[in-house]
Amino acid sequence: GVAYASLDLETLDRFAEEAALPKGASMMLLEEDGTVLLRRPGGEGWIGRSLATDPMFVQFSPRLRPGTYHEIAVDDRIERVTTYRTVQGYPMVITIGLPADAILVPWRERSSKLLLVWALTGLALSLIAAAVASQARKAAERSRHRS
Repeated sequence: GVAYASLDLETLDRFAEEAALPKGASMMLLEEDGTVLLRRPGGEGWIGRSLATDPMFVQFSPRLRPGTYHEIAVDDRIERVTTYRTVQGYPMVITIGLPADAILVPWRERSSKLLLVWALTGLALSLIAAAVASQARKAAERSRHRS
């Protein structure tokens, strides 16, 4: 028997929207041999292109197990963290790449808040130390004047 399935770019776009993927995300469906079936962004320009010799494809062979890698895409120069896995029961691989900037937003926000807290804590400790040093100087001067 022959099985036929259709997946078009609009379906991929709808999936991205429903999954709330950030701007700059990429999705790709490949055959296990590295032939691109669908890709967003890039569309038709990628269909049929073989990534079999691409260092990322070779290094992180999708036939082995699911994985993740970091890349700067050759076409749009967006830095992404891309996760891939085989589609169970089919000789296909699906990848989803999220822009590194989008992934790092929560970390950067938290880091900024922590930096502010540490800066304020350091300032408060410095002011306390200055006040204690001032009090110690005054006490030493009073002690000298009494002698």
